Amino acid sequence: MQKNKKIVILGGGTGTSFVLKGLKYFPVDITAVITVSDDGSSTGRLRKEFSTPAVGDIRKVLSNLSTLPDEVRDVMEYRLSTYSELNGHALGNLILTSLIHETGSLQTSIKYLSKILDVKHKVLPLSEDCFLTLMGETTEGEVIEGEEEITKANKKYRRFFYKEDPHVLPEVFDAIADADLIILSMGSLYTSVMPHIICKDVATAIKNAKGKVMYICNAVTQPGETDGFGVSDHINVLEQYLGKDSIDVVIASNTKIPKELIKKYETEEQKDIVPIDYDNIKKGKYELIEDDLITTTDGTIKHNSLKLSSVIFSYLMRWNSWHSDKDKLYLISCCIWNKLKKPLGGMNMKRYEVYWGGFLLGRLTVDGEKHKYEVVAETIDKVTKSLILDPAVEKSYDGEVIPFFKSLIEASDGKASDMYRLAEVKSFEKSSAWLAQLFFI
Repeated sequence: MQKNKKIVILGGGTGTSFVLKGLKYFPVDITAVITVSDDGSSTGRLRKEFSTPAVGDIRKVLSNLSTLPDEVRDVMEYRLSTYSELNGHALGNLILTSLIHETGSLQTSIKYLSKILDVKHKVLPLSEDCFLTLMGETTEGEVIEGEEEITKANKKYRRFFYKEDPHVLPEVFDAIADADLIILSMGSLYTSVMPHIICKDVATAIKNAKGKVMYICNAVTQPGETDGFGVSDHINVLEQYLGKDSIDVVIASNTKIPKELIKKYETEEQKDIVPIDYDNIKKGKYELIEDDLITTTDGTIKHNSLKLSSVIFSYLMRWNSWHSDKDKLYLISCCIWNKLKKPLGGMNMKRYEVYWGGFLLGRLTVDGEKHKYEVVAETIDKVTKSLILDPAVEKSYDGEVIPFFKSLIEASDGKASDMYRLAEVKSFEKSSAWLAQLFFI
């Protein structure tokens, strides 16, 4: 049985967990390496009181990797509202802290909680150190101590370092060495990604790794940290620690954001859209993958997790050989999502997005056994809600979706000629240019 490709993602809480929320549905093995130097909010209070590593970012990642119903994730993220000292604590933070005191190890605690939450992938803390402290030196020579103060200071920084030398887990180096793709996640550049690569041994491991190195660029700037930054500026900061030309590819969004929403972010949050500065990017050796990746349906600017994940998976498959018809079908689905500019076979585009999502989440096979068509149809409901699609599409399930999936399931058993013909692809041995040309034939 062909093994899944391996992805290592290094980051913090919010940005990384959002990537993983979509990536967990793809046929890959994920190891998420999470920073443990946060000292603010509930996490900071627990660190001081119980002498533990930071657990907040790990909680977010585990919640979003969980395969249990959303209600379980909501419980993990629930923050207590009371007049006691419990006020503001996330329930998941309290659970992890309790497990650490029972097991004596954050890594072991993560394994236990992963079983409870039915997490299928691996989550590692960067270190088990209890008092790991991030330090930042500003361009004016001032040294600021702690992630919370670094964020609040609203300063420009020259460099970052740890107050104490971190003891990075050996499993982190093993995961990086074995990875087919190493992702530096979106999120705070200085307090989510930087805490990993300022560790010289981690930076060396990344440079010596066999896998490609990818950076997912933030959609907006961080006040006081990356004001005025374009995509290339983020890369330049990262390569100060990783070394010149260490990053192979960067993903950036080219979504056109409504002017009124841009203005809202500028005035209320002091955040600007990160521009794709093409002239500067051309000077680098890394590849730029740009796409319409942002959703603003709820009045906020955030990445579409599934769509972003499909871009990541498409790139990963480019650099690795295909071993099964199912792998090919997954790749076709990703490319449909990313590249299709016109309805395929007269299909409505919104409807096709539902088809793609259902196909992806349905996975066609589980442990070698076919899904029943009804199970696949259930996944369509979930995707419809997550993508906020036209409710009228739901009426077409019985008449159109079930037959469509029946053909896909048959194709997954090795009879893929119909699917290949549908995609108008004659050969699966083409170079990377095939991805760009797919569905434009």
